[in-house]
Amino acid sequence: MRILVTGGSGLLGATLIYLGRTKHTVMGCSLRTRLRADRFQATQFDLRDGASLRKVADHFKPDWICHTAALTDVDLCEKSPTLAQQQNVDVSVIVAQEAVRLGARLLHISTDAVFDGTSSFSKESDATGPVNHYAFTKLKGEEAVLSTLPAALVVRTNFYGWNAQPKQSLAEWMLAQMRAGVRIPAWEDVTFTPLFAGDLARILLRMMELEVQGLFNVAGAERLSKFAFGLAVAKTWNLDTDLVVPTRIGGLDANRPQDTSLCTAKLVAEIGEAPPPLAQGLENMRMWEHTHLGKLRLLIHG
Repeated sequence: MRILVTGGSGLLGATLIYLGRTKHTVMGCSLRTRLRADRFQATQFDLRDGASLRKVADHFKPDWICHTAALTDVDLCEKSPTLAQQQNVDVSVIVAQEAVRLGARLLHISTDAVFDGTSSFSKESDATGPVNHYAFTKLKGEEAVLSTLPAALVVRTNFYGWNAQPKQSLAEWMLAQMRAGVRIPAWEDVTFTPLFAGDLARILLRMMELEVQGLFNVAGAERLSKFAFGLAVAKTWNLDTDLVVPTRIGGLDANRPQDTSLCTAKLVAEIGEAPPPLAQGLENMRMWEHTHLGKLRLLIHG
């Protein structure tokens, strides 16, 4: 396949490029960060500029566009709703329209945060209810994509892993703090179903190869609190579990849903594969630190 990845310097985008380039022809798109084109093609432009996207797409001629780019800072979205609208809704429309023009397939990455957080293991068909502006714009982005291209593949997810950029996902932050002997607060009243980005990217590539379309939850196999996740991180790296301190959510600029766990039964029925359990996902992340992380970061830092 010829795969065009937006948000190529982000956690999921870079991981998709890293894994996808071994079997497919890949182009990574980024805004500010220059990608090092090692066994893939790279370009820089602003996705809000539809003309630039059209020029790149006409040159590359993708079979799939993987739209992973988004404004994911929840509190920033709350403070800057216009920016959130531009990045999470308007850009999604531009990308979907380009897929229609090209006759390409589209993978659009959404979030588990579209639900109100009052139910466990939400299904794709369950009623949504975003409680912050980030989730609101991501939901509107989903709707706009499926309205523009009903055959799109839209994936709701929650993932952790290794950033190619010098910033940290939740698991990376927890690990860095505990390695430094610093106690970390972890919410015991917020639950989710996290999935290692390496496993997520592998599943997404399989879904693309199978030409899956529609709305799917792609998440971890286990529902647990952020506190329990912190304990699991500590155990995987043989760190002191006493450094993980249970706390309760509060004091944030934007509200957060308290249970964003997702049901993946539809995914399993579609591809015949279940996401790995948490222990396996964290072990995969631990192994990646020694076998893949250096190569992943070379995609950006050269």
